[in-house]
Amino acid sequence: MKKELRFSVKDTELRTSEDGSHTVTGFAAVYNSLSLPLGDFKETIDPNAFTDCLATNPDLFLLSEHDLGKGILARTSSGTLSVENTDIGLRFTATLPNTTLGNDTFVSLQRGDLRSMSFAFSCNLDSWSQDGEGMYIRTILNAELYELSIVAQPAYPASTAALRSQFGTPTVPTIKAPIEDNKEVELPYDNTDDLLLALILSLRS
Repeated sequence: MKKELRFSVKDTELRTSEDGSHTVTGFAAVYNSLSLPLGDFKETIDPNAFTDCLATNPDLFLLSEHDLGKGILARTSSGTLSVENTDIGLRFTATLPNTTLGNDTFVSLQRGDLRSMSFAFSCNLDSWSQDGEGMYIRTILNAELYELSIVAQPAYPASTAALRSQFGTPTVPTIKAPIEDNKEVELPYDNTDDLLLALILSLRS
């Protein structure tokens, strides 16, 4: 399965405790919210898309800009990251480390330099339909979640450029969506390199 990236711009909540620790709360994914066009289609996430994955208590990371090389901001297995399903979306709470990366990230969130969330996943099951204007709509029904990231720029229309520059330009396959007359239409679909996924899985083991 190919790893994919999606982004959310829902506001985050920032808190500083009496002991000086910094906590970030927000939504990594918003359910039943239609994306901007992703090539020739739009996408939405079913509220139960991550239910099976979360039931296995996966060891998830919170990263900065999907860059594991910078360090880990929080992790579920250490108790510094919690992720849960809500009616709105995939909600997370993270306690950031008292490190240069953690403190810089918190300050950048306060300033608004960082303002979006992203998550990496692979799709186990999806469905396709068309809206009244002929735009294809992909619904993510079941997916594996790998990591969350705090990012500067939401890439829902365009911007996995920074990630691609780290790992090289990925191949761009096509996926085929059935339409009513049993013909098939090829849709362009970007995916990122498998290197980040391999690194995440190796850290989980």
